[in-house]
Amino acid sequence: MTMRLGVLASGSGTNLQALLDACRDGRIGAEVALVVSNVPGARALERAAAAGVPSDCLPSKGVADRASYDAALARRLGEAGVDVVCLAGYMRIVTPTFLAA
Repeated sequence: MTMRLGVLASGSGTNLQALLDACRDGRIGAEVALVVSNVPGARALERAAAAGVPSDCLPSKGVADRASYDAALARRLGEAGVDVVCLAGYMRIVTPTFLAA
């Protein structure tokens, strides 16, 4: 069974691209199942689309309740059947709520 990666990214997605390339080339025995950005318009979302990978944006700007945000993020990753989460240039500190999930 191939491991399903969830990738969190906030910016241009160069780390995401390295993961996409490594999965495509067989250097990582996994597939990127979902990319989530907390920044609308992040280039990482464009890279995901170009690779045919589902993506989502959960904007974090102005969100006061970090634990609720992280719970929603964890739910979205779970819905996608993600096995492992990669923080690839994700510019948010994750909470214990996210880590527990």
